[in-house]
Formats: sequence, C-alpha cells, structure tokens
Amino acid sequence: MTLIRSMLVVFPQIKVGEDILKFRSFINHQLNRENDLFHNHAEQKNSVIYRYPRIHYRNINGVAAIFGIKEGYTALNELLSEKLDKFPPKFQQFVRNENRTSLALIDTIQTYQLNHWLALNLTKNKDGSTLNREEIFEELNTIDKKKEMLRSILVAQLLGFCREMSVELPQGGISVEILTFNSTGKHKIVSETGTAFFTGFKTTYRSNLLLPDYVAFGKAVSKGYGWQTLIK
Repeated sequence: MTLIRSMLVVFPQIKVGEDILKFRSFINHQLNRENDLFHNHAEQKNSVIYRYPRIHYRNINGVAAIFGIKEGYTALNELLSEKLDKFPPKFQQFVRNENRTSLALIDTIQTYQLNHWLALNLTKNKDGSTLNREEIFEELNTIDKKKEMLRSILVAQLLGFCREMSVELPQGGISVEILTFNSTGKHKIVSETGTAFFTGFKTTYRSNLLLPDYVAFGKAVSKGYGWQTLIK
C-alpha cells in the first residue's frame, strides 16, 4: 500500500481569471524560479521536464489555488511555512486542505467528476505521424463509441499517473466506466511549441481506483485543466 500526500491551497483574496499562466508566472518570479517543481522546466531554455507535474495552478470558483502532490506537497508546504513572507499581503490568507491517499485498487466503486478535462490531445503513431484525436472523436457517430474512446484514453492516463507515483497496478485490474460527458468548449493552450485549441469535457466516471482528491488528468493539468473531485 502506497500513501500519497497531496495538498490543495486556496487563496481567497487572490482573484484569478481564465489565464492561469499569469498566476503561475508570478509565483515563479517571487521564487526566482529556483524550484523546477513549480514551473516544470529544465535549466536549458524552453526545455520541458516530461513528467506528471507535481505542482498545479488552479482557478477554484474565481480565486487562485495551488495543488501539490508527492514531492510537490513538500515544496508547497515549504512555500507556505518558509517563503510566503516574500509575497504580497493578500497571499497571507489561505485555506489548506491536506490528504493522504492510498493509491490502490479497492473493492468498492468510486465516482469522480473531471472538470475541463482535455482528453483529446495530439499523439504520435508508431510511424511518427500525428494522430488527431479531436478529428477521430468527431467522426464517431454514437454516444457509446465516444464514451468508449474517452474511457480508453482515461484508463491510459490513470495507469500512467500510477506509474509516475511509483505504483504498479495488477494487469487488467483497473475498471473504468464513463457515465456522462459534456463539452465545455474549446480551450486555448499556450506552450513552448505554440498555441493550440483543445475540446474540454465535464465528465463523470466510475472506477475501482482510489485517487487523491483534486488530482488532475489529461493535457495542461499544471495550468488548471482536468482536475477532479470525488462525488459522494
């Protein structure tokens, strides 16, 4: 059994719009970009560290929030306890929600809600050509086929997340069922490789995998997309 520590910190006096990047940039400016967990870039210019981000920046009901998991939990806790005096007074008021979660398959079924999940990111075929999931998804002519495509993508993302957290699940043991999905429109994502637009989904699903609350999946999770909550 592996216990994963995570933390969501909400700053009720810091208003944030859709552009999470400005909030993220401000945090890293205050920290002099000294910890790559907060920006996910290597020392070389425009060099991204390819890993599941340990720090995520969020818009929670219009106010700023930061989520930290595993090493990100430790870094975020250090920011709150030792470095917050570098920040403007509005940052001194915050609400912290800490969790320790056993990342494992369980006997009961959990229901989760994904918010602005960017599931249909571009990927590569074995021959190196680009696979456009957005186009494939639009061409599917039934809800069941669309659900199955989203389900298979989510399973791969959940398994990848578990591997990043050093948790190996039994082969074929994970169960995932997409219950509902609704488009939240096209979302503009700015990255080192350019600007692109991806369809977001508000999605509910069931799984026998116990997951930390507020964890995120899909593209651009560090920029406020794809975070989920447990539906009780």
